[in-house]
Amino acid sequence: MHKSKLFVALLCFAWLLVACQPVTQPQASAGATQAPVTLVVATHDSFNVSDAVLAQFEQANHVKIQVLQLGDAGEALNKIVLSKDAPIADLFYGTDNTFLSRALAADLFVPYEAAALAQIPDDLKLDAKHTLLPVDVGYINLNADDQPLW
Repeated sequence: MHKSKLFVALLCFAWLLVACQPVTQPQASAGATQAPVTLVVATHDSFNVSDAVLAQFEQANHVKIQVLQLGDAGEALNKIVLSKDAPIADLFYGTDNTFLSRALAADLFVPYEAAALAQIPDDLKLDAKHTLLPVDVGYINLNADDQPLW
């Protein structure tokens, strides 16, 4: 179970890595060290990633991640839509196919042809312009109990 959670967390941050535009920094003078750029990642309240994964991503990309949890998936997207003209985050993680049309209609995101896009099956690419990239797929299973409680 622990390995699957780590895998999902790594997959999420792999998406962040390919979804972020390259962070360009001015050349530092010899011997000078620049502070990491802070990336604000807005997401839903159930987003959870380990400190170790965050630290690894931050070190590999010379950034500092600030996670901004904005409520459930619908509430988070609504806050992103309402703040479109004065963005509160650099990226948004958590648009699912339920809210996909609202996110696309709001024209929030910049198209990005990620290198990993070739590995994503065509039936999971729900946005032809690639402004939203799928990072996970799951199935819902309904279980029925044939022995009623009453």
